[in-house]
Amino acid sequence: MTVVLSPASNWKEDIAIKILGTENPVAEPGSIQWKGRNVYFIYYGTGYEAEPLEITIELSLKDGNGSGGGDGDSVLEIQHTGLFLHQQETLTPQFLDFMSRFPSWTYTGMSWSAVVKTYSL
Repeated sequence: MTVVLSPASNWKEDIAIKILGTENPVAEPGSIQWKGRNVYFIYYGTGYEAEPLEITIELSLKDGNGSGGGDGDSVLEIQHTGLFLHQQETLTPQFLDFMSRFPSWTYTGMSWSAVVKTYSL
């Protein structure tokens, strides 16, 4: 699973991730900017047993007044992506037929699907 957060440039962000009851503050954004905004990329990989993940986001205006994104955009952009491996539901007859058409020297033994959700606040 990945979560990408991008607060508007006129907002100060304080982001923390809590896993297994331990809070881990995010010290600084990544080096990539999007629309002049900071970008935070969070990857959370698990096996079959996943522990709950809690992300806390606190935003405050940098200058203490005004509202909104400052540039006409949203205050916070969020993208959430889930990747599902080894799901029996993806092994349909059509999929298996498609995979059988590949040359023998290719590895086609893994199926996966992904879901992407985006939100603008």
